[in-house]
Amino acid sequence: MARSGMNGARGIGAGLLACILLAGCATTAGPQVDLEQVQRDAARAYQQQRYELAERDYRLLTEHLPTEAEPWFRLGNIYARTNRPREAARAYHEAVVREPALSRAWYNLAVVRLRQAGHALVELTRHSLPEDPLNVRAEQLADGLFRLLGERRADTAPQPGPESGP
Repeated sequence: MARSGMNGARGIGAGLLACILLAGCATTAGPQVDLEQVQRDAARAYQQQRYELAERDYRLLTEHLPTEAEPWFRLGNIYARTNRPREAARAYHEAVVREPALSRAWYNLAVVRLRQAGHALVELTRHSLPEDPLNVRAEQLADGLFRLLGERRADTAPQPGPESGP
């Protein structure tokens, strides 16, 4: 008798364990994300220049569609247009890793890095001694870079992002 009671207890214990494990599996899946709706919302927010909302949605898309380049490209544009050049360069890089032929991302990556170089040269002239021989060359390079970019040289923060399409 004791033996069958023990088997019964084991059976109940095993059954409880199975229920707990199944319940755990059911709750870890989380809510389903409608990626098509997220994409539409992101594109709408981006078009309306509501970059905070667009950024949130494009970041979600990069998590759920890790091999897609377009969400990374759009994030790069958002970061460039909101004066976050480091983040922009990283996002454009992520886009070209996923799609090496994405010329828009390569172009915007180059523009962001040229702006960073120009601003670094401006900072050199602001922080170095006036008699430093590199000042003259840095001024020339900075002026040339900003002229190449079709921008006016500003001795302040980087200008908003690249012009290459959506």
